[in-house]
Amino acid sequence: MKFWLLFCMAAPSFLSAPSWAADAVCQFQARGLNLNFGALDPSSNASTNYPVVAATTFANMAGDCTGTGNMTISIVGSASRQLVSGANTINYTITGFPISLPKPGNAPQGNPGSGYISWFAPNQIQGTIQWSAYADAPAGIYSDSVTISVTP
Repeated sequence: MKFWLLFCMAAPSFLSAPSWAADAVCQFQARGLNLNFGALDPSSNASTNYPVVAATTFANMAGDCTGTGNMTISIVGSASRQLVSGANTINYTITGFPISLPKPGNAPQGNPGSGYISWFAPNQIQGTIQWSAYADAPAGIYSDSVTISVTP
């Protein structure tokens, strides 16, 4: 029996680059959430789940973020997700999107005077790799990037 150890490092990366959304009076910036599946062991015959419990969002203090309606955090692009290592791929899924949350308001929390308020979005996002997706995959470092949109 062959034993391969697959390592999926920093995959996928959520909100790694700032993404801006704005209505007439409020702006949001989101960044800094990573999902790492770690080492995958095909001999385990088990799917891998990796939950991320929260994200941090910053609201620009220059605008009025107290208006009606919610902000929405969603994945941009195709629903098809693949970790890539050279020509090899491993399919995976992300659940927990879209997230709809009230606008954070303008209370000076977190870092007063910085122009931003820290806002904790306590929603669970989960990445899953089914065992059948990596059982025969060659060993390697697999990664992917996912773009997240924040809209008021």
